[in-house]
Amino acid sequence: PPAAPPATPAYNYVPAYGATPAQPAQPPAAYEYSAVSTAPPAAPPAPAPAPPPAPSYDPQPVVQIVQGLIAKCNAYQLLPIDKRKLDDVEKRIGILVTKLSSSEIAAPVYERLLPLCQALAVGDTRTAYDLQVQITTTDWADNGPWLMGLKRLIEMASKLQVTFP
Repeated sequence: PPAAPPATPAYNYVPAYGATPAQPAQPPAAYEYSAVSTAPPAAPPAPAPAPPPAPSYDPQPVVQIVQGLIAKCNAYQLLPIDKRKLDDVEKRIGILVTKLSSSEIAAPVYERLLPLCQALAVGDTRTAYDLQVQITTTDWADNGPWLMGLKRLIEMASKLQVTFP
C-alpha cells in the first residue's frame, strides 16, 4: 500500500512561542490631531552665572615672582632640552596664574605658596623645594599640573642661580 501524505508540511516549521501568524496589512487608523498642547510651559532662562568671588588673598606677589623668574631664565642661551623644559614651565605656571586670579587655589595652599615664591626669589631653593614637596604631598589632586611646573622652575632657577628682582 502507498504511504499516506504527511499531515504537516515537509519543512516542519513550528512558530516560536508567542509568535503570531502574519496578518494582512491594514491601512493606518485615522488619528485626530488636537490643537491643545500637552507640553509644560517653557521655563524662564537660567540666570547668568555669578562672576567668581574676589580672591581672599592677593595673587600678585606670587604671579610677579614666578613670571619674573621665568623671564630671567629665558634671558639665558639655553640648551634645546632646557628651552623645552622652560616652555613647559611657562605653560604650567599659566595654569597657576589662572587659578590664582579666579580664586581656585585654596587658602591653605596659598599660605605655603607665597613663602615658597619668596624663598625662590632670594635664591633659597632648599626652602622653596621643601614647601613645594609639602604642597605636593597634601594637595596634589587639585594642583598637580602647576606644581610640576613650579618644581621645574625651582630646578632651573637653582641651576642658573637666578633671583628676583
